[in-house]
Amino acid sequence: MQSNRRLLIESADALDGLLSVLEYSLAHPRPGVFARELPFPVATKFLERNERVLQQWFDHVFPPHAIRANESHFTRRYGLRYPEPHILIRFLDSRFLS
Repeated sequence: MQSNRRLLIESADALDGLLSVLEYSLAHPRPGVFARELPFPVATKFLERNERVLQQWFDHVFPPHAIRANESHFTRRYGLRYPEPHILIRFLDSRFLS
């Protein structure tokens, strides 16, 4: 908070929600669920809108084993599930059909 006071001031309206997210996340690091499945008393898009401040807080308070340090994507960095691409392959050559 001290290192980036401007960000804290910009996030003042969301402070109660941010603290709720922080409290829950400390008790349940790397939950392995989608962000929308977390039992927070905030809107489902709250994490997306506040990723910047949450990332700074999480990096300071989480133990090192709870952070994938080489990852920049928020959900992957903190152990949340994320949509993975689906690839559909269609073989038209009858030699590959069984």
